[in-house]
Amino acid sequence: MVVARLSTWKFKPGQRDAALEVISKKGDEAGETKGFRGYLFLMPSDDPDAAVLTTLWEDEESLQASSEGIFREVSGEVERYTASPPEVKKLHVHSAEIAEIVPELAKPA
Repeated sequence: MVVARLSTWKFKPGQRDAALEVISKKGDEAGETKGFRGYLFLMPSDDPDAAVLTTLWEDEESLQASSEGIFREVSGEVERYTASPPEVKKLHVHSAEIAEIVPELAKPA
């Protein structure tokens, strides 16, 4: 069963873009992590200092391994930009469909 990690990040004022740059660079490493299935990086339009990252994992074991690996690394590297540790939730994916990935959205500019 595919599982997801939903992490809500709150950054220090004006630090979101710098943090997202670090997180995006680490995203390439996540793609090579065993069990990684994909991600969505969402930025609330009503809060310029927040972001929501959803990562998808093949199974619970892959999610757990990523928590102790790539997620811990990313959290440590962006800690200087955050106002608080991310709020993290584990979710089971009931269903998913992505009709189209717009090329300019597939990778950060």
